[in-house]
Amino acid sequence: RFGVGLDFRLTQRFDIGGEIGTIHKHDVGVLASGNLTYHFTRPRRSEEWDPFLTAGVSGARISGVGGFYVNLGAGVNYWVSRRWAIRGEFKGYPGGQDLGGFAEFRFGVTFRP
Repeated sequence: RFGVGLDFRLTQRFDIGGEIGTIHKHDVGVLASGNLTYHFTRPRRSEEWDPFLTAGVSGARISGVGGFYVNLGAGVNYWVSRRWAIRGEFKGYPGGQDLGGFAEFRFGVTFRP
């Protein structure tokens, strides 16, 4: 699966954001989420490791069937430079009507101004 997301800083340790991407189960569908993220380290340009927890709500639509989820996750950004990081994350989605709950490991890239 793949997707794209955007976060906005609320405080030094909290972000609010959203994401949209694909979901696959016998067909291809869409999964969208809104999340609140807590960062264990403050946003300093010198910190390389940025561990975080995230939680939110998600909605999915696939093969004409939809479902809603709570999503819970944890991960880390490793800042390679001042402006971009490699991101690893584990996220679980309990619930979801016909789609059932699922979990995933996610990898990506994070950018900041």
